[in-house]
Amino acid sequence: VYRSPGSLALTLRPRQLSAKPVAFPWPLDHLSGSAIYADGQIHLNDLSAHHGNASILLSGTGSNSNWQLHLRGRNFPINSDFLHIAPKPLADLIRNLDLAGSFDFDFSKLLVRNHTIDFSLKLGAHSASLKAGLLMTKINGACDLAGSFQNDKVSDLTGDFNFDSLDIAGRPASDLSFKLKKPADRNVVVLYNLSGAIAGGSLAGQMSFDTAGAASDHYTINLVLRDADITALDPDTEHDIHGQLSASMDLEGRWSDPNTRIGRGDVLVTGQHLYQIPILLGVSQIANLALPLNEPFTQGTARYAVQGQSVIFDSIELKAANMQMT
Repeated sequence: VYRSPGSLALTLRPRQLSAKPVAFPWPLDHLSGSAIYADGQIHLNDLSAHHGNASILLSGTGSNSNWQLHLRGRNFPINSDFLHIAPKPLADLIRNLDLAGSFDFDFSKLLVRNHTIDFSLKLGAHSASLKAGLLMTKINGACDLAGSFQNDKVSDLTGDFNFDSLDIAGRPASDLSFKLKKPADRNVVVLYNLSGAIAGGSLAGQMSFDTAGAASDHYTINLVLRDADITALDPDTEHDIHGQLSASMDLEGRWSDPNTRIGRGDVLVTGQHLYQIPILLGVSQIANLALPLNEPFTQGTARYAVQGQSVIFDSIELKAANMQMT
């Protein structure tokens, strides 16, 4: 500590210190770096700490409730323990996205002003999971997020996601990319410009879902799947099938009540030893239309409507070498 006329400065340099911050009660070990108080400001210089295998690094300047920070972390676990102690707006965002796993993060912008937080960050995922309309697990990739929290709530949010490898509804996928936006005046998250590879085919589309809570869990899904391997999508253990599937689906409803589901779809299958037509009833739900056939077909098309738990077929057409059925 030193004094000069009209001023006071204080420098703290932790050495092998362990702490549990009041604002974020997570046990931190091996603290290092420095914190300097001068001219009414606190300057954080390369404060680093560890929590198990995770590490964080914090720098910035601020006073009272106004801060400009740069925060980085490696191997950071997001789980139930983290949600229990995380600030409410951050915990709410993570719950809305059903985000879990191990992450690296780098906040290039983190401004705290009274009841508002503005941020930009890059997030790297390691075997993570995410449910943003699609059930995605074993995620390896990265995303850029930017937005703000106001009065303990997510105000606006934008994101650019690029996943190198993952599973979608339990099926291996790769090169998945999409953009995310949440307008400040609506409790709706929109995923758009979605594209990726799954089961040897290509997936494209967009979707939206409410984030206002269980009382308002409406969603819309518009997806197109092209040239996917039937066996990879929906294995048939009774027949040695080989072929490809292309399909489109427009669906909406509430996650909590399948009876609210309404929409339309169409499907085209081509291949060998086909005895049934897979029907998409949701992102992760596939039903098979079993047909009373003695001989397999090589091409089948179907157009259908979905109403709750029911599927109503507008048309079905089957073709084989010596057969055509409509």
